[in-house]
Amino acid sequence: MQETSIQSEPVPVLLPGATKHLTALAEAPPAPPLQSEVHRFLDLVICDGRYLNEVTSNPRRVADALGFDLSAEAEADLRAAPLQQHVAGLYTERFQGFLPAAIIIIVAAIIIIIAIVVVRYTRESKAMVRDLSPQAKLKL
Repeated sequence: MQETSIQSEPVPVLLPGATKHLTALAEAPPAPPLQSEVHRFLDLVICDGRYLNEVTSNPRRVADALGFDLSAEAEADLRAAPLQQHVAGLYTERFQGFLPAAIIIIVAAIIIIIAIVVVRYTRESKAMVRDLSPQAKLKL
């Protein structure tokens, strides 16, 4: 038997309303949100947990102990404000997109729970036999 191979061209998938040409946005890979050097360093310090008390007072020693290459500008930024302000900025930046999604999930969960409770504990659903005749209210 003789084997044959056929060269095929890639076929573009067209969605309704889309054009044949891919845009630069569609071709670009998704990029994670950028973090500053201070935020990357604070994330490392918080994950380690040993140097929380001295991260703003002596950031150079903490960076050397953790093996982080800390610049002089980042060191000055860390010394300029207390740890609470830095941490608030870190997690505000990191989790800013989760708030709307969390609200939607919580509301949807509450609606589902209410629906289950109403269906489960209505008076008619507890009855073993339901009388659906028009004179059901007149019967004993």
